[in-house]
Amino acid sequence: MVEGLVSYWRQLQARGVRIVVLLDNPGPPKGKRPVYECVAQHVTDPAYCTFDAIRGSKGSNAQRGAIEADEAVAVLDMSDHICPGGSCPPIIGHVLVYRQGSHLTNTYVRSLAPELTRRLKRALR
Repeated sequence: MVEGLVSYWRQLQARGVRIVVLLDNPGPPKGKRPVYECVAQHVTDPAYCTFDAIRGSKGSNAQRGAIEADEAVAVLDMSDHICPGGSCPPIIGHVLVYRQGSHLTNTYVRSLAPELTRRLKRALR
């Protein structure tokens, strides 16, 4: 997978395309029940469902390996907005963050759009 990503990125770069990689977001540790189920069971204390970003996944091994192999790519990491301060709360700004596994809810992703746009513009300069 790493070789495939790097090969494809280099083909695009040879044609003048700038590559910006959006890192996978941190997700709950393996074996932990889905965040939305935890929140449903702890409605009065959803903070109970918070997990540590370091224990969760952050970017696939393939992503990280390809990024290390191709220093010409820009990297966007939104972890600081998904897991502020290194903790991944289930709800941010009254919005459920995770829907299934490590997948983010559409509503939360939409709330990140302005910041993602700013970072993408900066990466493309």
